[in-house]
Amino acid sequence: MHALDNNLCKETPVIALTANALSGAKEMYLDIGFSDYLSKPFQPEKLEEMLLQYLPKEKVVAVDTSDLPKKKKRDKILDFADQGFPDVEGMDWKYAAIIQPNAESLIDTILMFTSMIKYDAQVLKQNYNILLEMLATNPSESEEVLEAWRQYRVKVHAMKTSAAMIGAVSLSSFARLLEDFSKNLIIEPIKVLTDIFLEEWLSYEERLSVFKVNEGNMEDKKKFSASDILDCLNPLDAAMEDMDIDTMDEIIKQIQCYEMPDNLKELTDQLASAVMNLDVEMEHEIVKKLREDLVK
Repeated sequence: MHALDNNLCKETPVIALTANALSGAKEMYLDIGFSDYLSKPFQPEKLEEMLLQYLPKEKVVAVDTSDLPKKKKRDKILDFADQGFPDVEGMDWKYAAIIQPNAESLIDTILMFTSMIKYDAQVLKQNYNILLEMLATNPSESEEVLEAWRQYRVKVHAMKTSAAMIGAVSLSSFARLLEDFSKNLIIEPIKVLTDIFLEEWLSYEERLSVFKVNEGNMEDKKKFSASDILDCLNPLDAAMEDMDIDTMDEIIKQIQCYEMPDNLKELTDQLASAVMNLDVEMEHEIVKKLREDLVK
């Protein structure tokens, strides 16, 4: 943004909002041009403080809080199990209510979590394999190896946070264990536990399927057309490169309108997850594979 000619927003502050709360993360974001950094999950008060810090003073209007209705304090911590949430192995609905006391918001977060389960597992598995390859061919303290450790640690940290946000406490604790080993560069327990963790992680797709939104009657879907799907892929690649989020979302919706053969459904689901996560490299990789299969 700063390098774009005639950009009217050159002086606009840009703040990184990220699950990367690792040591040195703030300095990294500032070094590459961000104005500031806020780690997730964030407290509303922290967000408000940052807005007040960066908004032009003339845009901020104070209000007399004495005229506002007082916030009612919760007499007790909610337990969504008491509100009809089903008994799901590994889920602590009371803990979930501490993090997110609105039932509708929690369900939205669970649906987002389940839509990303396979994608997140795939990325962590990739990072794990790269780490093993780097350790096998490079000195343990080389830049390449340390970067591979960082990539693994950042992903498992994000998965730890995602699990905690929905009340999957044991799953989050498992991820924290892997994060601690990766912080200390201890590879043996990671070799033993990563695949076990991924199996446990993926099991939550079935466990949480009770929350899955009805995808609609197959009769409402368009008949599968390989050529129509192929026509969507080049514009999707271009939209990803341009970070044109509206176009990306619209193309994914178009693809999801079609009946999809079983051998392609998993690929298109992975594609939607990569687009949702703004992962250009992963999107290009899936599009390449999808294009090959569609041509066949």
